[in-house]
Amino acid sequence: MQKFTMMNGCNSCDLAPPDRLQYPDQASELNSRYVQMEDAVRDAGVKIFYATGQWGSSQEASNQQRANSWRVADDTRDNWNSFIRTLNGLVPFAHKTGPGSFNDLGFLQLGENKIYSPEKLTQIAFWAATKSPLIFSTDLSKLDQYSVDILTRPGLIAVNQDPLGKGITLRRRYSGDKDIWSGPLSDKSTVVVIINWEDNTALKVLDFADLGFTSAHVYNLWNGRDLGAFDKSFNMTVGGHGSLFLKLTDTKPAPKRVFKRFPAEMADVMGSARLRDVTPQLKAVSRISPNSGGGVRWNNIPGSQAANGDTLVSFDFINAQLAPGDEDHSKLNFKRTVITVNDKDKVYVDFPISGLLWEDVYEGFLVSLPLMPGESNKILIEGVDEWAPDFVCLSVEQDSSQAS
Repeated sequence: MQKFTMMNGCNSCDLAPPDRLQYPDQASELNSRYVQMEDAVRDAGVKIFYATGQWGSSQEASNQQRANSWRVADDTRDNWNSFIRTLNGLVPFAHKTGPGSFNDLGFLQLGENKIYSPEKLTQIAFWAATKSPLIFSTDLSKLDQYSVDILTRPGLIAVNQDPLGKGITLRRRYSGDKDIWSGPLSDKSTVVVIINWEDNTALKVLDFADLGFTSAHVYNLWNGRDLGAFDKSFNMTVGGHGSLFLKLTDTKPAPKRVFKRFPAEMADVMGSARLRDVTPQLKAVSRISPNSGGGVRWNNIPGSQAANGDTLVSFDFINAQLAPGDEDHSKLNFKRTVITVNDKDKVYVDFPISGLLWEDVYEGFLVSLPLMPGESNKILIEGVDEWAPDFVCLSVEQDSSQAS
């Protein structure tokens, strides 16, 4: 029988302070410990699962395949805001998951605690679909049957242990409404987790276009129920802080979206805002202060011909403001921003972190904005109660038949 050992290389086990992670001179000691442990694991000559904390800013840290799993946030706690912090902390690293290399979202909050039943279902479905190790700590003598039933669901285990090893990634955020995450499975199907951000029960609509599809056959992964074939969209009622845990088969691809790019250099900066160099080839507007203290505005932006006036706009942004500790508030690993269209319509958007450093750009964050037809739209971005992310560009969806 082959022996398998798990080794935890964290020091400390949870997320290190941001100043140690983000600056090479501060991160060097932290990183060297991980590298030394990795060398020892390699030389041990036995099969060892090497679990680490988050690494800092170094070349070694960028090659996360040195470890089998790595933490993406501070310890998870038994409150909903802790889940929000962990989810947002995963966003820039979600695509790095593969066979033998997994994002570790921390301990599952099961058993007797402050999390409601729908929140527990949301957490474990999300953990399973991201391929995070499923680890929980509680008094097993008091473990309720509800938690046992959750942990032994065949659909949940099958997704988490899928041999393809690919985790879900954020496909679309409807701020204040829902998150849509999805990823591939080894049988060519797609797993989807839709999270209800509302406190109350609400109807949640999955627009297949957000996943790059026009139609799909939908299955409920909690009970294996066949929900049928659908064109364009699927909807279902979801409890407050609950989720949909779905599998899509027989999907048909949608036409590729076409966007027109407007870089930061084309925008006007106001108040405290400044244009900065990210790389020699890339610039971003930074120092966008809260509550009208500074902003960035693009003028002469083309609008949509859609009947409802909504236009899909893609943002490339930078947000490396990691949340230290376990602050119990709603701004955890995201920045709330207000986007004002044509000096009247306001859209509030929650931008997650984009990476470890203020040079890591998140590309393609989609937001629907009420742009008017024509070429004279104005888009203003400001912070809400805190500094906004740095913005590299915005891109506006075009009619593919008319795009150049």
